[in-house]
Amino acid sequence: MEGYRNQKRDNPRDSKHSNSLKEQETQESSSKRAKNENFEKLHSTRTELLHKHFGYTDENNPFGDEELTQPFIWGKNEKFKSPDNKKGPELSVNEVQSKVDELKELKQRRKHYELEKSKLIESRLTSDKKNDESYEEWEAKEMEFNLKQIVAKPLMRYKQGRPKLVDKLILTVDPDFTESFKEEFEINNLFKRQSSEDVKEAVEIINAYLQLEKLPESTEYLENLLVLAKEPAQSNFELTGVSQMVGEKIDQIMSSKSLSELEVFETQIKKKLELGVVDTNFWETALSRIPYFKACRYVSNVLRGSDRSDAPATASDSNDRKEWEDESSKTKVKSEGKKEMKDRRSDGKKKGSYEKFVQYTKLEEDEEIFDDLVDLRGEHGDLETPKYFNRVKRGYEWTKYNMAHYDPDHPPPKLVQGYRFNIFYPELKGKVPQWKLQKDGEKTETALIRFIGGAPYRDIAFRVVNKEWVTDPQKGFKNFFDNGVLHLYFDFKKIKYRR
Repeated sequence: MEGYRNQKRDNPRDSKHSNSLKEQETQESSSKRAKNENFEKLHSTRTELLHKHFGYTDENNPFGDEELTQPFIWGKNEKFKSPDNKKGPELSVNEVQSKVDELKELKQRRKHYELEKSKLIESRLTSDKKNDESYEEWEAKEMEFNLKQIVAKPLMRYKQGRPKLVDKLILTVDPDFTESFKEEFEINNLFKRQSSEDVKEAVEIINAYLQLEKLPESTEYLENLLVLAKEPAQSNFELTGVSQMVGEKIDQIMSSKSLSELEVFETQIKKKLELGVVDTNFWETALSRIPYFKACRYVSNVLRGSDRSDAPATASDSNDRKEWEDESSKTKVKSEGKKEMKDRRSDGKKKGSYEKFVQYTKLEEDEEIFDDLVDLRGEHGDLETPKYFNRVKRGYEWTKYNMAHYDPDHPPPKLVQGYRFNIFYPELKGKVPQWKLQKDGEKTETALIRFIGGAPYRDIAFRVVNKEWVTDPQKGFKNFFDNGVLHLYFDFKKIKYRR
């Protein structure tokens, strides 16, 4: 009975405890429901504001955040807050709006900062560009000032009575300089006996004149003078594949040639190299020396105040040509010890007519210098050998045989198609020189053309191909004597093969 009473006595308390639990559960459920409603409201507000002001969504935002619109609630922080400090949904929404406004302001400030930064960079670039332009202008003026100081040296040293070689060479062609120098210049070795310091200064002065265009009418002269100044004092020919002796011999032959003859040799050598000669080192060395000696001739012409070429009168032109064209000179160079002509004329007018003719007569593509001079026994005596400038015309003949066996890439051998003879008799007065054909001994494939001028000239003859001539003036035939020059031009008839 006592146990029963006790059980009955405990029931009211259990009932009270149960009611308390139900009330607690109801409160928790209500609080949870309120939190969910608050969360949804915050989420909706956050989604709307982010999209409205920034264009961000969970799927499209620069952060790659798929829960960007989800509001963050610090659960534990909310748990320990007193009921008075707990924020309502309206306050949370206001905070979101405040944060958005703050972000908008921050974004605006960043945009303004980027704009100011770009303006600053642009301003610095403009300033740097102006500084660069100012520096370049200053540098150009500085260079011009230095060049003017350099070009003032020749006249200054002359006035002080201590002119150098380069000063004389430049002042000679200066139109404002009225004095003259009596000394003769050794053109072929112009700067080779100068000290290295003097040569270096000469190059500097000539370059300064060219850069400032101080002597515009003498630009070509200064350019050729610069070539001479840059020439080494001692040429090492072994670097080009020929012996020193052969290289010096090449220079010796070149030094006796006129400007026009050097141009002719240059054309001939280039043709030889194109055709594939055996000793390329020899011909390439010869070709490389031509620019230097052309510069020598040009400078010499200017210094002598003449428009004619100046070939030294120490050796016969014909002897030089024969030695140059002789293939054996490539391996066994002959000496130039031939005796000088007794009555070789040095008169400028006579020489000028020949040189000028050679200078203005250009080789055609199918022409070569012709120098097959025949030694006529008993014709030497004390007479003078007339000068000559002859050419031979060579070309392809496309006969049926050649067309069957050759093509343009592999053409047939070139054949002689004609000759151009120009024989000079400047001192021949009151008579006209003649020419005649003669047999070449027992040879039938060649013949001799003998040119007869009479005193003071000896007869000369050339060996030519023995073929029938075309004597029609409209087809290139020429035979006349004018201004002391005998011209004989002819081509050979082309053989027409018939069935």
